[in-house]
Amino acid sequence: PQSNDQSEKVAAAVKTLRPIVEAAAAQGCSIGLYNHGGWFGDPENQLAIIAALDAPNVGIVYNLHHGHDHLDRLPLLLEKMKPHLYAVTLNGTDRDGERRGRKILPIGQGELDLELLRTIQESGYDGPLAILGHTHEDVELRLKDNLDGLAWLTNQLNGRPPDKRPTPRTPVPSTSSAR
Repeated sequence: PQSNDQSEKVAAAVKTLRPIVEAAAAQGCSIGLYNHGGWFGDPENQLAIIAALDAPNVGIVYNLHHGHDHLDRLPLLLEKMKPHLYAVTLNGTDRDGERRGRKILPIGQGELDLELLRTIQESGYDGPLAILGHTHEDVELRLKDNLDGLAWLTNQLNGRPPDKRPTPRTPVPSTSSAR
């Protein structure tokens, strides 16, 4: 939205989305708002849009690799988003990863992965978790990297001591060259 006024931005987004939301509802479908950066990608703005739409078929698909700027607020955001969350897409995550060239990492290769999974678990969210094959690498190998990392982290969430961090099959930007 072009305006600097929050209520005008929300109204503009609602005007754009309402026909889509109504068409989806007529087909028995839902619309998931996706946090792909900018004003629209901010979870608080998505929640304001959802409230203004007041439609039961609109929710949020929250992607961690677009959430680097939200990390410090994630526990509070999850609490607010939880009633509207359709899915949370997992990603290996470093603090300032986007600025450090480490925006999209395999799960288990980020410095914050265990903490973020614990935050999601402790929030009580029990909906779908997704993995996005969102690189130019071989998607099958990247999926295997993500599943290995998720298993490694899940063991730790379940109280088991960590084994050696999985070695990814696909390239991962180094932490030393990214700083």
